[in-house]
Amino acid sequence: MDVIKTIKPHAAGAKRYQQKWNEKLVAVRYRKDRVTGRQYTTVELIVDERMPLHTPDHERPPEFQRDGIAAIRVKFEEEKLRGLIKSQGAKWDKTQKLWHLPLLDVKRMHLEARIVSVNDCYPEGLG
Repeated sequence: MDVIKTIKPHAAGAKRYQQKWNEKLVAVRYRKDRVTGRQYTTVELIVDERMPLHTPDHERPPEFQRDGIAAIRVKFEEEKLRGLIKSQGAKWDKTQKLWHLPLLDVKRMHLEARIVSVNDCYPEGLG
């Protein structure tokens, strides 16, 4: 499909989409299928928003503040889960054999059942 036209959210031609999706709307695109000749209208939306991984708590808006560091248990065999939490910045504590990461991230990934403890900061040597 070819893009015929791209319209910014506040421009004419995007008003009704702006009313529906507000600030989540990034762009409206008109496309045409080369084979069938059909025309389509597509919208680009923001569906997720995160703070940079290493942003200090005091610089985060309240909805993104990390409310503590959770220690969670992940089995060695759970390679996919280990990879996921590592990609989110989890730190391995070899003495406790636990992963430490912000409680907000634990909640976002629905891993609350794996929490062993919650602290105000990373254990000494991990932070």
